[in-house]
Amino acid sequence: MDFGILGSSIIKHATVAASQRIGGTNLSIPNANIWWQGYSGLKLSQVEQKLKTLAKVGPAPNVILIHCGGNDLGETSIRKLRLVCMKLFQFIQTNFPHSKVIWSCILPRIQWRYSQNSRAMESQRKRLNSCASRLALRYDGAIIRHPDIKRDSLFFCDGVHLSKLANAVFLNTLQGGLEAILTKGHACYPA
Repeated sequence: MDFGILGSSIIKHATVAASQRIGGTNLSIPNANIWWQGYSGLKLSQVEQKLKTLAKVGPAPNVILIHCGGNDLGETSIRKLRLVCMKLFQFIQTNFPHSKVIWSCILPRIQWRYSQNSRAMESQRKRLNSCASRLALRYDGAIIRHPDIKRDSLFFCDGVHLSKLANAVFLNTLQGGLEAILTKGHACYPA
């Protein structure tokens, strides 16, 4: 089974961490072939172009997992981000009709690039995750939440990227989520 995991620098760093674990970048998932695409600073509006590139280099993956949006918050209004999400999910349905889309929820942060108002940013993060989660379910996809990664711990000194321990937690959640969604039919992990 082919997977495309696409996202921001969180995914970029998770790829390195996964390569150093038992089970490697395929996360110990039987018969999995995971193609990791993490880009520093990736914004939600750029995901469609990255997926177009993915379509050119090989067959459509069975699963497309998206972990993106944190770099947009504070710079782009939630109203506009909702429209970007709707367009993205429509694009995926049209161009990857046999791929299951999984939304990996945006993580909390200590620091945000475009705002010092952490309370407002946390509200925006929750609103964007809610919108993208509803869209994923509407298009017969699924959601992976990350309840063990909280704003008050597990970050590097920049307040954005995950520590070594947090990367392990993040990867464990992705692995558990993918297995629960694909083998047990869960729409949301953890349930």
